[in-house]
Amino acid sequence: ILQQQYQRLSELEKEAIAFLSSYHQPLPLSQLLEQFSDTPNQLFKVLLSLERRGLIEKQNLDNEIVFTVDPVMQNYILSCCD
Repeated sequence: ILQQQYQRLSELEKEAIAFLSSYHQPLPLSQLLEQFSDTPNQLFKVLLSLERRGLIEKQNLDNEIVFTVDPVMQNYILSCCD
């Protein structure tokens, strides 16, 4: 099932979730915007899509928006898709 979910993602979604998965702590939106600076508008759509699919979670931590990857998906991505 994880493989099917991953294969359905767009290339930008795969890049974003791989980047998020490489961190083992919540990642601030500002850091994501730095990494994906050429496509900020698309990044917001990608994050919303990944959140709707339940693959990432958005939280407010110390007045900053941060994102984490679902732990099961994170393990899958780190083991198969690097």
